[in-house]
Amino acid sequence: MQEQQIGILEVEIRGIAEDEEYDIEIASEKTETILANTKYIYDSTLAEGQEVVKAYRS
Repeated sequence: MQEQQIGILEVEIRGIAEDEEYDIEIASEKTETILANTKYIYDSTLAEGQEVVKAYRS
C-alpha cells in the first residue's frame, strides 16, 4: 500500500509469517527531478488578475 502527499511517500509492506524471518532495508535515493513546463494562454473568460495553473510533463 502506498500514499503520496507533497514531499512524503508512505509505504506499507505486508506479508505472511514464515519459519525464516527476513530483514528488509529500504533506502531513499533521489534519482532525478522532472520539472513541469509552464505555458501561458490568454483566456478572456477569466476575471482580471485571475489565473489557472495546470502542471504537466512532456
